[in-house]
Amino acid sequence: MGDWFLKKIFFYLFSFLILLFFLEGCFVKRERVKLSVSYKNAKTLSRDEVLSMLKERSKSLKTLLIKKGKFRFIAISKKVNEKYPTVRGLLIADFKKNLRLQIFAPVVKSCVFDLLQKGDKFQIWYPKKRILYVGSTGKEIKFNALLEDKRDLKYNLKNIRPSHLYDIFFLGFDCKNLKDVLVEEFNDRFYRYYMVTETGKDESGNLIPLREYFVERSTLQIVKKKIFDVKGRLAGVVNYYNFKRFGDINFPTFISLERERDGYRVEISLKEVLLNEKLPEKSFILKLPRHYKIKKLN
Repeated sequence: MGDWFLKKIFFYLFSFLILLFFLEGCFVKRERVKLSVSYKNAKTLSRDEVLSMLKERSKSLKTLLIKKGKFRFIAISKKVNEKYPTVRGLLIADFKKNLRLQIFAPVVKSCVFDLLQKGDKFQIWYPKKRILYVGSTGKEIKFNALLEDKRDLKYNLKNIRPSHLYDIFFLGFDCKNLKDVLVEEFNDRFYRYYMVTETGKDESGNLIPLREYFVERSTLQIVKKKIFDVKGRLAGVVNYYNFKRFGDINFPTFISLERERDGYRVEISLKEVLLNEKLPEKSFILKLPRHYKIKKLN
């Protein structure tokens, strides 16, 4: 009698638990995830088509003239981001690794500094202090801006180099051996991408990434570019937004560059842009006074 009674209790208890389990499943709120339009409209390209498109985009831009642009420089550290006022700037560049950027003061509109790159050499002119900084591109900056020291964050802005800005506008996809290029698919919640990695070798012969390009598949626009140094470490990240048609080229009207190891970020808003116009040679020559100091930068 006792065993039969216990079995019956266990039977009813087990039945109750099963019923509770199913009832709980009935009342669980199920949310249907809606895919974005961009995600649904993602185009499918072959590897060859993706690489051919990148090659054409790299060759399409010959010269660049930003007549009306706003620049914001942000010094960053591990704990603090220090933003400075948005300033007006004039930028010109060409595919021969020539670039010049003039930044003007907000009120008086005088030139605050003038950056020039010609090939592998660069100059940075500070009119107020009458100092001309000179150096060569490709030399690594030893100072790690993210170290927690007592340095003024403004010091980080001295790490800006014309070559950093040049990498923003010119893709630099010139890999001769396409076997050294990786093409992968990458998705997030809203978009689907082709991630193209251009590889090379370091001094020891190890395979390292050189540049990575993220192609958003619904528009086939390059929305992000990652730049690596000679040791394969991430040096900079460029994001491109709000593309607009300038002539026969789609060009971003808002760009951000973050160089975390150098301790700064630049945000650029573009309003008036001329692409592939002829630039006079004198555009890449600094006008200097008779007396000034020269300092070398590593």
